[in-house]
Amino acid sequence: MNDIFVFSMLPWASKLLHRSHMLSKYFAKNGMNVYHVEKVNSFNPLKLGRYELDRGQVSVLKIYGLPYFKGVSKWVFRANDRFINSALKAFLENENILKASAVLSTPHWSFSAGRVENFKNGIFYAISDDYIAFAGNAKWKRLLSEYEKHAVEISVKVFATALPLLGKTGGKGILIENGVDLDSFETAEKIEFETEGKVIGFIGGLYSWIDYELVLKVAKANKGDLIVLVGPTDSKDEMDRLSSLENVLYLGPVDKNEIQDYYASFDIGIIPFLPESEYPRLKTVNSNKVYQYLYFGYPVVSTRFKQVEKLRDTILVSDSHEQFLANIEVAKKEAGECGVDLESISWENKAIEMMKYF
Repeated sequence: MNDIFVFSMLPWASKLLHRSHMLSKYFAKNGMNVYHVEKVNSFNPLKLGRYELDRGQVSVLKIYGLPYFKGVSKWVFRANDRFINSALKAFLENENILKASAVLSTPHWSFSAGRVENFKNGIFYAISDDYIAFAGNAKWKRLLSEYEKHAVEISVKVFATALPLLGKTGGKGILIENGVDLDSFETAEKIEFETEGKVIGFIGGLYSWIDYELVLKVAKANKGDLIVLVGPTDSKDEMDRLSSLENVLYLGPVDKNEIQDYYASFDIGIIPFLPESEYPRLKTVNSNKVYQYLYFGYPVVSTRFKQVEKLRDTILVSDSHEQFLANIEVAKKEAGECGVDLESISWENKAIEMMKYF
């Protein structure tokens, strides 16, 4: 059995779902011995550079390091490189793993994993976002740029989720978009919300890319319907304003093991993102929710961004607030349809495609 280390963005136990969770799950299902590697923040000097292992179908390797403090201190990155590298080498030696593959889900892991000789089956960078665009200060941008450049240099192949991200791959890029967790979605159970109207829902991060004014207009224009919002947020004032409306239900983040039930419970799925002109990072987005909405066959209304343009025959794409509201009225009269080959967009299919290169 081949060993593979998936260096994650989020902990395995996180309520939120990330690409690394799905890859770990389906690598394991298809015969690989998977270690989901996560950094645990600690200031305890006795723990830094140490590891813990929780064995399972997907084994979780927890390595203790310092918080990155949003990139303000370069020495923290360098210290974590040493802590993580030391723990990895100790673990590999103790488990007698001489040959393995590694998948890096963020650039933060590149120097620590890149200095491990045991990854003889290759290191692969799975880039799913423009992480540098997230950086809130110039020093952080420089650090992430350095780490991402190194991640590309040490990788055999770079798996990118969106065409614009291929420009970051140094000619090593392979387009492998996000997918649907068919194993979980096939067992989804519909939640009966208390409303006599339609359930109009959004699932995902309610952060700076959301057009809150548009969501407010949707709620006010559809008072007989229930607007359900699911996901974490850092915009408390905006969410308080929305939640003050009688027909808005904000549920916060939902456990990733239950999320399929919420997807199954909408009558209309919405994607109220800001225009790319206001939030350019949307040009590199490959959103899971697009296909997860479509899986259940209800209409989807979206603002325009690069990913949904190729699905205009299936998704109601909107160029203005007025068109978005009009498209919701259209969606209320439509049955909706998937319009895509589910097997081709399944996470299992994506994992198997990557495994060809290991």
